[in-house]
Amino acid sequence: MQHRTRAIACALGVSLALGGFSPTALASYPADPSDETPAGPLTRTVVSAAGTPAQSLEDLTLASAASLPLPTEQSAQASTASERLDRVATAHAARQAAELAADKTLAWDRSLIEAIGSQAGSGHSGCCPGYACAYGDAIVRGVANSHTMYGCGCCTWPNWGGGNSSFRDLGSDQAVLREAYENVKAGFPTVVHVRASYGQHWVTVVGYQNVESPDALSTDNFLCLDPWDGGLHVLSEQFALYGDNCQHVSDLTTVA
Repeated sequence: MQHRTRAIACALGVSLALGGFSPTALASYPADPSDETPAGPLTRTVVSAAGTPAQSLEDLTLASAASLPLPTEQSAQASTASERLDRVATAHAARQAAELAADKTLAWDRSLIEAIGSQAGSGHSGCCPGYACAYGDAIVRGVANSHTMYGCGCCTWPNWGGGNSSFRDLGSDQAVLREAYENVKAGFPTVVHVRASYGQHWVTVVGYQNVESPDALSTDNFLCLDPWDGGLHVLSEQFALYGDNCQHVSDLTTVA
């Protein structure tokens, strides 16, 4: 009886260790306590993970391995995951590009603008081009040059298209705005010739907003630093394009 009990315990232990309990393991032993001989090999009573009898321990190992993905399947799964990540990255980049195309304001150091000053603060009421170009260099180069370096009354600074080049004709208001838009998008300000209630003026365009199409721009879409007070304004709030289709662009820009 003790031998039968140990044999049954052994069968139960092996069956449980291999992932299942088989009633067949018990049925394979005779009911007669005096009969100490098992009815068949223990390995024939092992139950596979799927719940069906396995012929041997080797059969169970093969059956378990069959449930794992093959190397080609693993490769396909990894490829699918990589493609999903690529699609997410592409969608994110497209969303960022769309946001950049609609709204952008250049960063500048307010302390540099304050160091340059303004027309109202200096009494140089006719020096808007010089101040506007100085603001531009504060943004592009991170310096606070005196507006007098750029000339009073007309910007003469070569790095900002000073002199006769400042009177190039871009052909239309839309061309002027498109150039300003492309400049800001590339990271550079543009000094634009505008008209105010008191006459002609020059301002530094530093941003655009709410752009639906770069082919249909208006002064409502642009932000500018005004040399009169050094403040930031929407271009259309105080100004209109002057009408000569002219503006200054930094020689560091990619726009001719």
